[in-house]
Amino acid sequence: MKILSQVIKGKLIDFAPKLNEYGPDKIVAASGILTAKTKDFEEMLRKIDEKVLQVFHNEATRRGHASLVTSVNFYFWLEGSRILDFFFTSFPFGSYMMFSSRRIGVNKENLVIPDSIANSRFKEEYKKICERMVKLYKKVEEMTKSKDYARRILPIGFISRGFFNLPLQVILGVIKEIKTDEENKKPSYPKEIVKIAGLLERHIKENTNYLTNASFKLAYDTNFPHPNLFKSDIDFENSEMKILLKENALEELIKELKNELKIEAKPKEKIKKVSEKWKEFVKKVQDKILVEVKTFVSLAAWNDIKRHRTVRQKVESIYHAVERCVKKWDENNFYMPPIKDQKVREEILKTYREALDFYKKLIENGIEKRDAIYVIPHGIKLGIKLLLDGYHIFDPFGFIGIRSCTTTDHEIVFLMNRITNELEKEIPEIKGLVGPKCKLGYCPERNFCEIIKKFVKNYDESLHSIFNS
Repeated sequence: MKILSQVIKGKLIDFAPKLNEYGPDKIVAASGILTAKTKDFEEMLRKIDEKVLQVFHNEATRRGHASLVTSVNFYFWLEGSRILDFFFTSFPFGSYMMFSSRRIGVNKENLVIPDSIANSRFKEEYKKICERMVKLYKKVEEMTKSKDYARRILPIGFISRGFFNLPLQVILGVIKEIKTDEENKKPSYPKEIVKIAGLLERHIKENTNYLTNASFKLAYDTNFPHPNLFKSDIDFENSEMKILLKENALEELIKELKNELKIEAKPKEKIKKVSEKWKEFVKKVQDKILVEVKTFVSLAAWNDIKRHRTVRQKVESIYHAVERCVKKWDENNFYMPPIKDQKVREEILKTYREALDFYKKLIENGIEKRDAIYVIPHGIKLGIKLLLDGYHIFDPFGFIGIRSCTTTDHEIVFLMNRITNELEKEIPEIKGLVGPKCKLGYCPERNFCEIIKKFVKNYDESLHSIFNS
């Protein structure tokens, strides 16, 4: 087990735009000036001096013109715990490639302990509880042959790492969020987020000094809202799905698509035509339907769901979820793997309860909530709200299309099937049009499953190799 502060790392890989000796400050200023003048770009870069830079950024960037701070990107390799993943991959206008606990096993050597707990009398108890969770995780993985099922038993406190592409606007928003939170008597953001935000601030000041300083003079945070696990106002008790909007034109467009999909052609040619018909259909229905979904999913599942960045979503605060569980123990507030062995099921529930009780004990003895949450397992359920438009409902590569695929986390597949069934009850004519991406008529994955045969009865290895060659 490693002390948290010792595993937090950050490396700046690169930043853009750059041209020869010119960096983002000058390139953005030149581009901004040239929106109102017709001069040569490189000539403008050469003419810009410190005074022009100062005036431009104070006049334009300071006023909050988003195109200036969204045009600059920073690329980082960051390391920390799962908290790093939960927070920094929640921003819709970034791009991320993260450590996957669905693919990589976790051992007790991967565990981390917050410094405040490591320096307290609870150090050994924390270590024993987390190591027992890892041991049970291994047991469940062996029984189910699935890291997917088992990973819910792991605590938040294990090492994570990944590649981050963050627009300057997002970084500025992060820094403002953190600084505002740190001014509170009881700050919400875990200390590793604060530490990484400081690292990001140092790099943006070094490489975009004028843009950064001018942006900080703007009191308002221009960042786009993101599903925030550590600060959220979402609070509901029941799962439900509502169709907020459904235009009459939807039914006619569905009938039209069904007729257009009856294409006779060679396999590859047919798929090309089918794909075109789907794309045309989705463009027409994108704003014809809007569905609101409220439900509860495990922390592990939410961490995957939030990566579908174009879905408008909210999540319950982790602190609120934990407090709800502490206030009234209910095993349904935690994920249970599909295991029939009653003794193992009881062991899992006992482990969840033990982690929850220890969290409560830490809080009662002066450990901050933002440190105590590292012992909470990924199986705790959070309330989430999703807004799905026509694109995410129907497009083969929209939210339901991608997340219904059996290569997706099984809990999310179950949720997608629930949503699909509810939609088909409300709008029977969509049956067969909402589902996994293989509704296109082929499977784009390396290996196909039986679901493709719902759409192509004679699908086999020979067809699969044609489409994936």
